[in-house]
Amino acid sequence: MLRKMLVVNPKQRIEWEELFKHRINYYLDDQIKQDLQDTFKDNNLSMSISRFYIKNNMVINHPAEINKKKELNQFTVDLAKKQQNTQIQMQQEKTQVVEKEEKPSAQQKAIQT
Repeated sequence: MLRKMLVVNPKQRIEWEELFKHRINYYLDDQIKQDLQDTFKDNNLSMSISRFYIKNNMVINHPAEINKKKELNQFTVDLAKKQQNTQIQMQQEKTQVVEKEEKPSAQQKAIQT
């Protein structure tokens, strides 16, 4: 699918209609339908429904996943802080450049006097 999308020649590239009809667009729907069917086949319906809910609502399946989520969350926080610090640093550098441009140099002062 990706190769068909990345073809340089537009006449050979995949058409929008064909792209949206591709099975990859229906994978999640098909997977949820299959999970739901499997849920109702199980003898312990309440437990099966709970598993179905957990799986399809991105709730953790195992306590070990809590640490993975914490690590991911911490990584995201660190990345956001780094980006914010970079923006602050760039703004400070920009301010310093503007201040230097506004201050007359020693040579300009000598000319003025």
